[in-house]
Amino acid sequence: MSNKAYFHWFVLFMGLVLPRVSGAVTINVAQYANIAVGHGWVYQQSLYPDVWRVEVDSLTIRNGYDVFLLQEYDSLGFKNDQNFISSNFSVALFDVGWLNDYGQPTEQLLYWEPPVPRLFADFTPGQSYPMSGTNAGTAFTGNLTIVQETVTVPVGTFSDTWKVTHTFNDGSQDYVFSHWYAKGMGLVKREEEDGNIWELTGYYGFTFTPVPVPAALWLFGSGLLGLIGFARKKK
Repeated sequence: MSNKAYFHWFVLFMGLVLPRVSGAVTINVAQYANIAVGHGWVYQQSLYPDVWRVEVDSLTIRNGYDVFLLQEYDSLGFKNDQNFISSNFSVALFDVGWLNDYGQPTEQLLYWEPPVPRLFADFTPGQSYPMSGTNAGTAFTGNLTIVQETVTVPVGTFSDTWKVTHTFNDGSQDYVFSHWYAKGMGLVKREEEDGNIWELTGYYGFTFTPVPVPAALWLFGSGLLGLIGFARKKK
């Protein structure tokens, strides 16, 4: 095989691998959140028997931000917590705040200022990003890390998934939350600070199309097999 052909496969390999192992990764946050009015997800909790449903109810304004209102329902269909997610995905997926079923700030998330990023649009996998601000008037510090994982939940296995872990300290204790976002599906799993794990068991209001393997990757694979065959033939 000519040096030119070897160089072609080397360039293709570097183009496929380097964006994932070094430097910042730019993703379409909207695809990983998949938040649009009418979209809904159904989850099973590990510590409780209740099936929990989360539906994007509407667009509204909360704490001065344009947000999506995510309404949570228990297994009997009663409305519970409301979760507010900023509708501006240009920088990150932002969590603006929560209300419980009595219209009160929840004990887990009150009102973060600035809003807490759930997933960045531009990040380096494995890097820790420091965060600070106030939570209902109480100062907090913490960090956010993002790593890519393959996740299996009741609805299936997702390879293009980002695990986002937040660690907070409000001066009295640490809080750790993890969320897994799959491309085209949204939030497929979450783990709360008490160890309760939510896993996706169903969804509605949108059509999910599995993420195909990029054509360039198939090309690289076939080229690699060709190189192996060439080497064996030469040997």
